Amino acid sequence: MRIEIHAERFRLNRHLYRYIRRKVLACIGEWKDRVRKVMVSLTDVMLGCGGIEKRCLVEMELDGLPGGVVCQQVDRDTLRAIDRSMACMGGLLRRTLLAREVGPG
Repeated sequence: MRIEIHAERFRLNRHLYRYIRRKVLACIGEWKDRVRKVMVSLTDVMLGCGGIEKRCLVEMELDGLPGGVVCQQVDRDTLRAIDRSMACMGGLLRRTLLAREVGPG
């Protein structure tokens, strides 16, 4: 499994990189053998009122699932945006993989 972490419009420091990597590994958990690639992208989002928020976009490529799964969250706080997107992705990943195991019927 490959993990890619990118930041746009701000600097990604070592602490933040490690934090994201830990969150990704915790999110994947028991499903790690089914995940081929994880891409995390952090971006500053400009608000109409002049404020800035952070967007955390997480994309996962899974074995046997074309297109993968995607989740994103936006928050004023960088760590909270990461936490929320990983929580969302964890639930989505679980539901997607469990549905594939059960199959149609």
